[in-house]
Amino acid sequence: MKHSIKRVLSAFLALLLLCVSFAPAAAAAEEEYPIVYIYGMGSGLVDKDGNSIAAADVDKDYIVNAVKDVLKQIPIDPNGNWDKYCDALYNCFSPIYDTIRLDKNGEASDGSHSDFVWRKEWLRRKTSNFNAEDYNFYYDWRVDPFVSAAELSKYIDAVREVTGKSKVTLVGRCLGSCIVTAYLQMTENVQDKVKNVIFYAPSVGGIGLLGALFSGQVTIDEKSLDRFINSYTDRTALFEDSALEALVVSAVSLARYLKVLGFGTDVIQGIYDRVFENLVPRLALTSYGSFPSFWSMIGTEYYESARDFVFKGKEDEYAKMIEKTDHFYYSVTARLPQLIDELSQKGVEFSYLAKYNFDLIPVFEGSDVQSDSLVELSTLSAGATSEKMGSFLSEKYIAAAKENGTDKYISADKLVDASTCRFPDRTWFFKNLDHSTMPDCVDPLIEKISRGNGDFTVWSDEMWPQYVTYDSETETFSPTVVEGDDFRSPPKDFISAIFRFFTSFFRYLAAAFEKMKNK
Repeated sequence: MKHSIKRVLSAFLALLLLCVSFAPAAAAAEEEYPIVYIYGMGSGLVDKDGNSIAAADVDKDYIVNAVKDVLKQIPIDPNGNWDKYCDALYNCFSPIYDTIRLDKNGEASDGSHSDFVWRKEWLRRKTSNFNAEDYNFYYDWRVDPFVSAAELSKYIDAVREVTGKSKVTLVGRCLGSCIVTAYLQMTENVQDKVKNVIFYAPSVGGIGLLGALFSGQVTIDEKSLDRFINSYTDRTALFEDSALEALVVSAVSLARYLKVLGFGTDVIQGIYDRVFENLVPRLALTSYGSFPSFWSMIGTEYYESARDFVFKGKEDEYAKMIEKTDHFYYSVTARLPQLIDELSQKGVEFSYLAKYNFDLIPVFEGSDVQSDSLVELSTLSAGATSEKMGSFLSEKYIAAAKENGTDKYISADKLVDASTCRFPDRTWFFKNLDHSTMPDCVDPLIEKISRGNGDFTVWSDEMWPQYVTYDSETETFSPTVVEGDDFRSPPKDFISAIFRFFTSFFRYLAAAFEKMKNK
């Protein structure tokens, strides 16, 4: 009997110890972290008296008058003096930003600021069922990211106190990713306050278009321009008359093969090459170049050349501004992979939500890559591999991936390989979702990542695989992608171009005739 009791007690004790040993792990797996969502340029601005301010609206009449004023100043001799042309363009452009421009120190000396106001007592006390935007943090999107990050630090501490949670999940969207990384860099023992970081269409690491514009490295490629026009108009209607639009687009493609489009881009490029040194720094400093935050979105390929170009001859005048932009670049951008690796090793979990299958505006070298229409896919995903727009990963590449076991990371449409990402198992891709569109249907994924404590990956839920397709009409996702890039591509040769043009031409005539008949 005693032996039986001992055996029962021993078994009970062993079971109790087993339960106790598993309890912390189970609790950790079920813990929910408050989600602090840091927006991009989402906050309104107000002046010192609290009145809303913004860049001036530019209507059609303003543009028409500005074009007239500028065209009058084009010199008859292309090799002549273009200073009056530059002055006219600057005078048309500068007033647009009068109310929101920062001073030469990169500060709002006029008292303007974000309209976002928060207090700890206003924060809702929630200890369960956090959703992706439970705690929204806004900021003055013009100023030094480290200034915004200091305020974010106070906000995070308040959320932790109100909810009773030791850690939070941070979601950094677009420019918000720069604020998040500034916070991560400046905060000691940040792993004690932050469990998850989700970069949602992040711009930290650099926007090629912004870097090219700020550094004056603008170049127009006719082939990329043709593809951009075809793809863009297939997604967004430029004319109410679809037949007319198809005719115009086909005419652009035909013009490329007839070398007419190239002649036009050469003329524009020639004018730009004559004026950019006089004009670009002035335009930058009167608008977005006066915002330290925008400098934080310039990557390693462009930053130093852009800084030296824009501030050339004005280094003393803009010394404090340069100090701010240098601080972010050298402490965050230039060492971003190292910063993330260090924090990852300390227990901070990183995930990326990237978008793809969009063309960039083709005004800089390297614009023919996969993107979300603003940021290159390699930046959005921390390293994904893809071919140029209109091209697919080769069969040779895919065969090599099968040999080394990484083919599971290749999208079914053969456009993206996630195996080269910094966190391939925690990087999701949204096909046909552009940079500025942020649908609510992404929120459930953000919640799952936050609650997964680093264990939720692209393999955890069949409804949230690595690649999904966005449907803009229903504003929903489908957990699959299909082969192809889905949108209209330019004709591949002259015969195709001329065939498409005449097909569009006769369809336009038929549509016009039908309208006349119905009248």
